[in-house]
This record gives sequence, structure tokens and C-alpha cells, in this order.
Amino acid sequence: MSGPVAAARRTVGGIGAPHRLPLRVAFQVAWTSIRVRLARSLVTVSSVVLAVAFLLVVLGESASIRAVWNGHRAQTAPERASHAVRTVLEKARSPLVLLGLIADQSAEVTQWEASLAADTANTAGTANTAKPPFPAADPAAAADLHRLARWIDGLKATQVYLLTHNRDVTDWLLHLDAPDAAKDALATAKTFKGVRFPFTAERLTALAGKTALVRAAVERLVAAEHRRLEQVKSAGGPEEVLRLVVAGADNARLVQVGLPLGQVLPRQGAAERQALVDQLGRERLRTTADQVLAGFRRTDQSLLVPEDLDQPGFIKEFARQCQAEGKTAGKRLAQLQPGLARFAVTTETADTATPAPATTGKPAPALDAVLDQLNRALARPQLYAKDVFTMELHPDAAPLLKQNLNRLSERKLTRLNRILLEAAFPGVIRSRQPVPARLLTLAAVEDGSLLSDSAADKVKAALVQALTGGDQVSGAKALAELRADLTARRKATVLTNTFSTMGYEPEASQTRTFWLVVLSLLVCVVGIVNTMMMAVTERFREIATMKCLGAQDNFILKAFIIESAAMGVVGAAVGSVFGLFLVVLQAGLRFGSAFWSAFPTGDLAVVLGISAACGLGLAIFGALLPAWQASRMAPIEAMRIDL
Repeated sequence: MSGPVAAARRTVGGIGAPHRLPLRVAFQVAWTSIRVRLARSLVTVSSVVLAVAFLLVVLGESASIRAVWNGHRAQTAPERASHAVRTVLEKARSPLVLLGLIADQSAEVTQWEASLAADTANTAGTANTAKPPFPAADPAAAADLHRLARWIDGLKATQVYLLTHNRDVTDWLLHLDAPDAAKDALATAKTFKGVRFPFTAERLTALAGKTALVRAAVERLVAAEHRRLEQVKSAGGPEEVLRLVVAGADNARLVQVGLPLGQVLPRQGAAERQALVDQLGRERLRTTADQVLAGFRRTDQSLLVPEDLDQPGFIKEFARQCQAEGKTAGKRLAQLQPGLARFAVTTETADTATPAPATTGKPAPALDAVLDQLNRALARPQLYAKDVFTMELHPDAAPLLKQNLNRLSERKLTRLNRILLEAAFPGVIRSRQPVPARLLTLAAVEDGSLLSDSAADKVKAALVQALTGGDQVSGAKALAELRADLTARRKATVLTNTFSTMGYEPEASQTRTFWLVVLSLLVCVVGIVNTMMMAVTERFREIATMKCLGAQDNFILKAFIIESAAMGVVGAAVGSVFGLFLVVLQAGLRFGSAFWSAFPTGDLAVVLGISAACGLGLAIFGALLPAWQASRMAPIEAMRIDL
């Protein structure tokens, strides 16, 4: 088009120039469309809500599990370090572990082996004769062999059998230089379905050529391990070496006593070292407490101890019962334990009895001798006689007396006989309830039931004595530390079991999350685009009418983008709240307090922003293409469409 008309069209204020509607009108049109077609708008918003919520749940779950996992690993790192140290002190390291040392710390382990050989020679008083140098094994070759071992560890048992011909994996690796060993390994690996061999044929052949030196180095380290364990034994054993660690001995000193800490924990800093020391201290508290409780569990609580017996009063009452007419508990005891008969003293009067020194001049019987005889009587099922023990007994005796006394367990019989003697010698044999077995456990220390039960005062005193030497203030602090450690250990065990049940592995989880996100985005794109396309397509006549009234293509496009953006914002907001609620609820139910203590605020904020942005972007993207097509249609064509 040319001439004056074209010039006028190119001029905004000229004759024939199209009228430009303001942006507020586009907002009014979008709002009116949403309000009039509320049902369709709710369907679109629901699609965005579901898309955002699903994406947020997938990403949020991954972030929550990863945060709890990292917190759990950090919390249990000292325990794992302690376990590694104890394992090294108690037994020789495997050839596979030594292979890893050659790969990661070749220079350090070579120097350690040489110093160990020199120290052994000096200790034995022999001359340090010339010894072949440490084999110059290639650390890269050792690393490749170690990688190959990890690959084999991931195979099925039948595949490992076919590959190694039922040999030890490490032995098979270290003899990879045997004739045709590498070739056979490649040929066998090719028969495994869905398994990819980690090396090419050329690289495996080159590795086989370097295996001899690696094998020689491992053999030297295996021999060094035996000498290292002799150092541990000479130092007094693993516990003595651990005491040196707690005392702050440096690495050089620890190497001398058989603990090359730099090899066991190669990247340990000052903070990690202090955490290890604290962990060893907590383990010592726990071990000591468990030993004390085990001692009480092994001891029959019903047996008499010195504070349970008034010795002069017992001798006096026992003598009186032996002289009395009829059947008495004293006579019953004398029949069962003849050794008690010598404690019965004939008094000068019929109604009194005096200790042996006042009448016969003989020394009073030793307390230990009396207790020994009484405790022997407590183990006799023949003590009870219905016509002897006619007095009122403790309620605990009734259910025991209903059973066959010859078939009662040793502890039940002792408890019954003690009740009988307490009733027969009131005030002389003091009543004492045995500490319930449920209180003699570390779990009872953790939940406080042992520390709050007055029946266990003797147990608490023994714990304080063992932990701090009897200091009450330090003992209370040690018990508080022990309870905190037991609680943390129980929670860590629960988390470990949870992750084990889940089969959680960080690397595999990242891959799974990636594909879940990809699939969820594809589903969301299809759903939202389909919903928005239908919402635009069914309004073609409305679009044609607006164009007939003077609306331009850009105005129509803006109106639809504003409408879709508004629905996207609402859907993203609702979906974010709903998805975040599901993430927090799921993680809270699964991990409990561990999730709240490791609450990933930053990660969840990022996930929330990504999910909301994706929902908004998908809503706009879904409406963009159909709106652009509709805006480009001629009014007469749009009016012809019959929907």
C-alpha cells in the first residue's frame, strides 16, 4: 500500500490510524474473562496447582532427605572414625584396604613401612641389615585395581564366581598379570547382560603389566601389618592406645604404638580429632556403665549382703528359736545348714539368750561366715514348711508358693526363701526389694527410670563410683553426659535403620530425582498447554468480535497473556503452599525430630522458587501459542468457526 493512506497509517494521529487501547483495558478484559468463565479458569488453575505441587514434592523430598542424610552423616562421623580406629587396633587390615593406601598415600605408606621395619629391628636388638627397597608400585595402577574391585563388588554372586573362578577377589586382582587373565576377564564380562566393564581392552592390558609391582607392595604391607599389631600388643593393647589418643598424643607417638592415624583417617583436621577424642570418652562412659549394670544383672539381688543383717540380733534370735518348743524357722535352718548350729548358744535362763562371748568365752562368729551359711540356705527348696512359716508373708510369696518349689528358677527360689527369713526374723534380716531387671539396662539410664527409682540407689552409687571415683558432682555430670549420648545413639540408630529400609544412596537418588523432574515437567507441560489451548480456542468468536470493534493483535495477545499469568500466579501460590505442606508433613512423619533439627530452609526456598516459576512459566507458555494464532486470525474466519 502506498500513497497518502499508507502515510496516514504510519502516523499515530493520522487519518485511518488504528486506535490503541490502553493496558488497563487489557486487564479489564482478562479479569472479566476469568470471572465469566470461572469454571474453566478453575480447571486451568487446578492444573497449575497440581503441576507446582508435584514438582515441589519431588524436589522438596529430595532436598529434605539429603539434608537429614548430611546431618546424620555429620553426627555419626565420630562414631565411624572410632569404629575404624578400633578395627585397625584389633586386627590386620585387609589387602584391599592396603591396596587403597598405595593408591592414595603411596609416599606416606612407603615411609611408614620402612620406619616400622627399622623399629622392629632395633627392638629385637639385631642389626638393621640391608633390605630390598619398597616396590615402586604405580599409584595409578593401584587406584585402577581398587576401582575394579569396587566394580566387582557390585556384581551378582554368580557373575563374581564366573569372573574370578571362585577365587578371592583381591587375590584374583593381584594376579591379573597371569597368562590370559585379562583376556579371560574381558571375555567373561561381555557375557554379563546390562553390565559394562570399566576399562577398555588396551587399558586392562596395560594394568595387567603393572600388577606385579603392586602385588609385591601389598605383600610387604601385609607383613608390616603383623609387626604393627605387635606394637599394639607391646603398648598394652587397644585400650591403652586409645587412652593415648584421648590424652592427646601426637601422630608420631601413635605410630610408635601401632596406630598410623594418618592412614586410618587421612583427612582428619583439628575439629575432627577433637570429635574423635570426645567420642572415645563417651564410649568409655557407656562401656563402664554397661559393665556395672551387667555386674548387678549377674548377681542375685535377693542374696544377703552385710548391710542386710544385724549379726548380734540374728545370733540371739536364732539361738532363742533353736531352744524354743515346737517347730521354728531357726530349727529349720539348723537342719538344712548344720554349720549354723554352732551359732545357737545355750543361755543360762530359759527366756534369754546371749552372744557366745558372754557365756562361753568363744569369739563371735565372723559376719562373712554367717552370711555364707544363710545364703546357702536361700538356695535350698526344702526351706519352706507350711507348719513353720505360719506368720504373714510378703505378697510376692503367694504366687511363688503356688508353684512346684523344686522347679522354681534359682532367682525365684532365692527371692521366696528371703521373704520367709525376713518374716521369721523381723528386724534382724532387713527387708530389701531387689532391683527390677528392667532398671539394670542402659535404656533405663537413658529414660531416667533408673536414676529416679529409690530402689536402685545402690546401683546409682556404683555407677557414680565407677564413672568418677565417687565424686557426686562429677558423677551427676557424667550421668547427664551418658544419658545424652545414649539418646543421640538411639536416634542415630533409628535414622540408620530408616535409611537402610529406604535403600537410600545419595548418587542414585540424584539420578532418580532428575528423571522424576523431567517426567513431571513433561506431564505438566502437556496438561497445562492442553488446558490453556482449549480455553483460548473456545473463544475464537469473542476474539473476532473484539477485532471487529477495533482491538489490535497485540491487544488480544496481551489480554490472554495477562489472563494466563494471573491464573499461573494463583496456581503457583496455592500449589507452593500445598506442596510445601506435603513435603514438611512427609519428612516430619518419616524422620521426626531429625528433620526439624536439619530443616533445609535454604534448599526448600530454592525449590519453592523453582517450582513456582515453572508453574507460572508453563501457564504463560501454554497460552502463548494459541493466543498468538487466534490474534493473527482474520475476524471473518474466526466468526465462521463453530465450536
